[in-house]
Amino acid sequence: MPIDASAPAQALFPNPAPAVAQFWISPLGTRAVVLAEVGPVHKHALFSVPTDGSTPPVALGVTFPSVPFVRMLFPDEGHAIFTAQFTSGTFRVPLDGSSPAVLLDPRGPQALSADGSLLLVAGPGGFGVDPGVFVVPTDGSAAARKLGRALPLGGWVGAAKFADDGIVLYTATEERAGVMELFASGLPFAPRHGASPGKPVPRVR
Repeated sequence: MPIDASAPAQALFPNPAPAVAQFWISPLGTRAVVLAEVGPVHKHALFSVPTDGSTPPVALGVTFPSVPFVRMLFPDEGHAIFTAQFTSGTFRVPLDGSSPAVLLDPRGPQALSADGSLLLVAGPGGFGVDPGVFVVPTDGSAAARKLGRALPLGGWVGAAKFADDGIVLYTATEERAGVMELFASGLPFAPRHGASPGKPVPRVR
């Protein structure tokens, strides 16, 4: 619906329209990702639709057995990155539905770089999954690279954010069990900062 109310609201899903649980809008506002009920017993799925209603919604091939908690990020206008309840890890999917969602990393997403090319992921680890803070290209062109040192037994990561070009700040219990501290790390995908996986990082005091 135009914000000047010059035309009536337009339904973006054809009748019978599904019950919509949640939606997210891409950075430039051209597309919406919609979580909608698609079947019996509260089955839900992800769809993508132009916000101007110019073409019908497309299914993204992602379904859930119930209404999940979903975290959605947009590296650009053509893709979404998400993690959700009932799934394990962080996934990337094209918004035109041209290919299925692919696993970017088994850990959860933390933050996107300003240009959308890099994603910070973090997690406590698990079977076959290294714990800590990692950075991975959002196009899946390279494997995740670890920032900072290994976590001690029982250690965990709180939050991680891009602070500046090539610099990441994150909180973790790296040095003292049970004590969350703030660390700064160079970014392995920005070689001019001289960072390397496993290199000790200074605490921010």
